[in-house]
Amino acid sequence: MQDAVPVGTGGMLAVLGLEDDQVVKACGDLQEKARSSGLKNCVLEAANFNSPGQVVVSGHQKALEYMQTHLLAADYGGSRAKLIPLAVSAPFHSSLMKPAAERLKTQLSKNKWNKSLQFPIIHNVNAEKNSDSSRIENLLYEQVTKPVLWTSSIKNAKGFGADHFAEVGAGRVLTGLIKKIEPEVLTLNIDTIENLKKCREVLK
Repeated sequence: MQDAVPVGTGGMLAVLGLEDDQVVKACGDLQEKARSSGLKNCVLEAANFNSPGQVVVSGHQKALEYMQTHLLAADYGGSRAKLIPLAVSAPFHSSLMKPAAERLKTQLSKNKWNKSLQFPIIHNVNAEKNSDSSRIENLLYEQVTKPVLWTSSIKNAKGFGADHFAEVGAGRVLTGLIKKIEPEVLTLNIDTIENLKKCREVLK
């Protein structure tokens, strides 16, 4: 991924306080305005739909700086927005990651997939439940360049009957997002052996 875009060329920006469609519209409008003003290398795309009121934008660093300067003056709710640059080294989940996606596709093609899955997977590239192992390779390929539909994934998981969500690994960022999306579900964190044991007891 880092090879796809040199360090300092691209980045990500969290937009807080706007609706998803407002951020998508802002990206399209501001990208066009930036290009019209002579700014080259101007990709500006919604990359992560994290929770209601929180969308991360990905693209060229200059385009992100343009957004920071002009969004608040825009007419799609920009005055209510708070923009936070993220400490990342690349514009993940954007079209700029296409070279990385192609390299991943080559590696994925070397794998052998089981004919059937033991349990369904909700892929956050489309927020749909999948039980067909033949689709996994292409969905993973698409995930590199397309936005993360986290809000829809959690809502759909609950719609499919899930009411317990466990975040595995260090940190509790995803747990916090889940609580914003579906406040009534039970969330668990598995970041230590002790918490793993507690999780097992709850799930019994």
